[in-house]
Amino acid sequence: GLVCVMEGAMHDASETHDNFLRDILRAFLSSPHECHKIVEQWEYDHYLTEKIKVVEVDSIVPGVRMLIKVGKMHFDSKMEYGEEIAKRQMITVRKEAERRRQAKSSLVQQTGGLRRSSISPRRSSVSPPRQ
Repeated sequence: GLVCVMEGAMHDASETHDNFLRDILRAFLSSPHECHKIVEQWEYDHYLTEKIKVVEVDSIVPGVRMLIKVGKMHFDSKMEYGEEIAKRQMITVRKEAERRRQAKSSLVQQTGGLRRSSISPRRSSVSPPRQ
């Protein structure tokens, strides 16, 4: 089983978490018997991964139960779902680019900077076609 506690949500969770509800229902309806694995299924989605926190897991037979806390959403809950997905993807791309930039910067610092190779570029032995 899965229980979601949504930050700021009251009686009608769609007022604060409308698109999140779409995500959680889509995941649940596609595989209800694995609802306790939704957190694992969302590992590729940086936006959703940032928003959820596993609070408790109960693995005692006869099944697995999970309690997750869902933080506030970045986007207006009434934003068109497709538009929100596009914005989430932009956030993911930016974060990935920043992560790569930091990794490259760290590598440069560890190696003392990039050094140019003393080997000159290889020249082709094939001559250009005659006209």
